[in-house]
Amino acid sequence: MPRRPQLSERLATEGKGREAFNAGGGGVASPPAVKKETEGKERWEDTHQRVTFYCSVALREAIEEEMRRSGRSKSQVIADAVREGLGVQG
Repeated sequence: MPRRPQLSERLATEGKGREAFNAGGGGVASPPAVKKETEGKERWEDTHQRVTFYCSVALREAIEEEMRRSGRSKSQVIADAVREGLGVQG
C-alpha cells in the first residue's frame, strides 16, 4: 500500500487551511453552508464571552457538586456564584 503524505507535506505542497487538509482525504469534509436563522438578530455570542481561569481543586469539586445537586451547567453555577458574590444583576 502506498504511503499517504503527512499533513505537513500536504500543507507545504497544496497550500494552507481546511481546503488543503481535506484535499488529501485525511480530514472531515466541511459541512455545506446553511443560512442562519439568526441573521439580522443579536446573537448570544455578541453579548457573552468565554472566560478561562484557574481555581483550586477544592473549589472545582464544590462547583461539580453544585452541578450534580442542582442540575445546572458549570457555566450557570459559576456565573450565578459570581453574580451573587459581586452583587451584579444579569
